[in-house]
Amino acid sequence: MALTLIVGSNKNFDTLSGSLKRCFEVITVSSYGVAMNIASELAIDLLVVDENLSGIDGLKIIKEVTNINPFINTALVSSLSPEEFHDVSEGLGIIMQLSTSPTLEEANILVEKFNEILTLTATNGSHI
Repeated sequence: MALTLIVGSNKNFDTLSGSLKRCFEVITVSSYGVAMNIASELAIDLLVVDENLSGIDGLKIIKEVTNINPFINTALVSSLSPEEFHDVSEGLGIIMQLSTSPTLEEANILVEKFNEILTLTATNGSHI
């Protein structure tokens, strides 16, 4: 089962977390330090980060975790417009922008995107 790390103190993560638990093992933390320790010790498959964690920008957290694990899949909660989000996150490989109150629909789309990436990156002997 894939491992997801949710980083944030957003009370609105309950729906997202509950939905992801159907497909992932989910760890939720609200501390930057704990998140960085987990990211360096465990093979995280999906990282979901709130846009701000105790004054630390969510993009900064994603940048630091991708330095540890460059192949991690990430999603970021952001109140920016889609255009602004694209501008500030370009090149970071973030697979999805989530609203500040992630919905069940967003959780399902996130799972679909993650599964698409797994399918694309999976190797089988017929493609050698």
